[in-house]
Amino acid sequence: MPLPSMMLGYTGSGGSSLDSVLAVLERGQQADYQGRRAGLYFVTNSNVRSTCRDWQFASTKERLVERRVEVVVTNEFPVGASSIMGLLCGAEQVSPTEMGSFAPGAVAEHLTSWGAEFQRPQTKCTEWLNAGATATCGSVVEPYANANKFLSARFFEHYTAGCSVLESFYQSVASPLQQLFLGDPLARPYAPPVRVSLLGVNRLSEEPFRFRAMAATQLRGVSWRYTFLLNGRVVEAASEISSYQVNPVDLADGFHTLQCVAWVDHSVRFYGLDTKVFVVNRVGRALSISSDIKPLGAGVHGVQVVVDGADVPNRVQLISGAEVLDEGRYDSELLLRFQESWLGDGVCRLQVVGVYADGMEVASEPLVLTVFNSFNE
Repeated sequence: MPLPSMMLGYTGSGGSSLDSVLAVLERGQQADYQGRRAGLYFVTNSNVRSTCRDWQFASTKERLVERRVEVVVTNEFPVGASSIMGLLCGAEQVSPTEMGSFAPGAVAEHLTSWGAEFQRPQTKCTEWLNAGATATCGSVVEPYANANKFLSARFFEHYTAGCSVLESFYQSVASPLQQLFLGDPLARPYAPPVRVSLLGVNRLSEEPFRFRAMAATQLRGVSWRYTFLLNGRVVEAASEISSYQVNPVDLADGFHTLQCVAWVDHSVRFYGLDTKVFVVNRVGRALSISSDIKPLGAGVHGVQVVVDGADVPNRVQLISGAEVLDEGRYDSELLLRFQESWLGDGVCRLQVVGVYADGMEVASEPLVLTVFNSFNE
């Protein structure tokens, strides 16, 4: 089986604008935990694009009603309806902008041969996203009227059970290789919120310390599993123990992160995440980035390393995530350079890392920046 995947958007001919794609992602984030119990429409007609799938509608409606989710099976499009949460139909040509407004997290699809073959006629699946939906899908090659190759109505059973868009897609298309899935894969409007707090100190020196996680949800009588990541690497997986002990002797001086992902042990894994940052000061080494970022022209900038401890590193690096942007032998006047286009648009985090004579690598606290229009350079 292929690994589940989605595209956030398609901006080529017949697709969406960049602003439309960004709006889809914003709607996906707004949708979390906000799923409506009404506004699902299954629209039928006599065309084979509809009849190959509409036999699924009655049984799906019955199961959703048991969850107190209202479904309308109709032969008319919900023109002018407000806050549509989902829409399935079968038609060569549709007008999504006439349907009314879509709620955050809405999923819509119209089962036609070339919904995502953008060089062919027929309404493109991207029209649903441009009209306000959060996710859709369309065929990339002729699938014929085979319901197994299209979105099953049971998508909404998985979706309303709390699965994400991506999880729901891949549980409801039996043969997914001819479908292009578009939108926010992580939107999960029907999942219950999970709150996680990771508690502990901000500084460590010599003694080990046990950080503790507290998790809560509105579901009752649940059991939990906890996964801990230290500096982005899993150090404890799927444990029933809600704490993790950090021994500073095993760490370099400087900035570190401990993360906890807690999830409900349930048929659907409802999860939450918290991050605790702390500093180790065991041998007195520390670095920081000067707040004075120097423009060097053409989207290039320079930053200086400030040594806050007694020892001086041999070499220093400027990093973003795991990528080394620049490095050099340490000098108080050294400028480490980066170009905006290397980082891409949006929020980015820069750190300096000092490499000392004994091999210890000391990381600074991140400098958080927002890059705008790097593609225009």
